[in-house]
Formats: sequence, C-alpha cells, structure tokens
Amino acid sequence: NAEYMGGRCGTFVFKMAEWAALESNPEVLTSFMHDLGLAKSWGFTDIFGLDEELLSMVPQPVLAVIFLFQDKTTHADSNTTPITEPSTGIFIQQTAELGNACGTIAVLHAILNNPSSISPDSILATFAGQLNMLTASQCAQALHANEAIKSKHRSYAQEGQTAAVADNEVEYHFVCFTNLNGTLTEWDGLKRAPVSHGSTTPETLLVDTARIIKQEFLAKNPDSVQFAMMALCALEQYY
Repeated sequence: NAEYMGGRCGTFVFKMAEWAALESNPEVLTSFMHDLGLAKSWGFTDIFGLDEELLSMVPQPVLAVIFLFQDKTTHADSNTTPITEPSTGIFIQQTAELGNACGTIAVLHAILNNPSSISPDSILATFAGQLNMLTASQCAQALHANEAIKSKHRSYAQEGQTAAVADNEVEYHFVCFTNLNGTLTEWDGLKRAPVSHGSTTPETLLVDTARIIKQEFLAKNPDSVQFAMMALCALEQYY
C-alpha cells in the first residue's frame, strides 16, 4: 500500500553537480522561482494525498504537478506515448553533467511549459527564449552553463529544514506533469522524450494527474511505498 510521506516534499533534498544542495520545500522553491521570474501570482504548495477531498484543498487553477517517488525503475518508456515533435514544449534531459538534478529539472519543466506564468524580462523569460527549438541535451547544456540561475540557486541552498542526502542512500526521483495543448504530459529528464498520458483540461489536470500516478507509478511499483506531491498553482491572495 502506498503511503503519503506526510508533511512536505521538503523531507527530501535534490542535488546538482557543481551546485549546492537545494531542498524541495514549497516555500523555498516559490521564493527561488519568484527571484528567477515566476510571476508573483503563482507558487508551489503541498498536495497532501490522492483522494478527492485532499485534492479539493489545492488552490486552483493548477498549472503543474511535481511528483516525488522512490525510484527503483530503469526509466524506460512504458506503454504511454513519447512525444518527439520539436514544437512540443521545452524538455531538459538529465545528463551526467547535471548529476541528480531531477528536482530542479522538474520545477523548470513546470514553469517553462507554462510560459504565461513567467514575468517578462526576467531570468526565466530569457532562459526560455534561449531554449526554443533546442534538443533535450542542448537544453541540459544551456542549464548547466546558465550562471544567472546558478547564482540564484546558490543563494537559496540549504534554506530548507534538512541536510542533503548521501549519494549512497535511497534515491528519490522527481517528475512533472502539465497540460500541454490538451495533453496530460509527463516530463522526466531521465526519459528520452516527454510522455503523453491522454487528454486533460486546465480544470481537470490535478485529478487526471492523480489518476495517472495511481495507475502508472503506485500500482506498478508496490514496493515503493512513499511519495509526495507539490502543485504549481495560483496563490490564494491573488485570486
């Protein structure tokens, strides 16, 4: 039986090659992304479970869902359909030079594939413009080379409540889900392309993602009993 980890995703920490550890705490990530150019009306919040009542507590609209799970897979594409056309959003490959940057990559996938959430003339706006039409590996190179993002990243390192996990401890992996032109799309930097999970709408993205998480992750990985989720959603004070 899958068990929600309780508290927040901040129980776990992701690290990037050459970058200081950064905790996946929603408040820290919101401040970090606001500094990079996420519009102030958007931010990250915990999702406390997969049942309807808990999902209804998440502020709407939801632009993306970040899913953290115990990773025991090879990350081969499943029966779902990889999306390979170059016009289907921004996809950043998790290359060796980015180390265990799955958390940062997942957060960037959430925002970069929702361009209306990005403030004009910001670091994120400039970065998004640089990534248009690049391959996934080229996007990874651009991230690794982006000194503006690295500088902001360092300033938020270790602002969370826990220390970085050791490399030899249990691995947890972050993936992102968004609505890409009416398609529920999974963004996993360890896969060869974004993955389609069928149709969705802005109103049903959260519920549709919860269904896919149950079917494609929890049911197929019964030994992976712990998970956590965050939503990129409207901040209540702005709506």
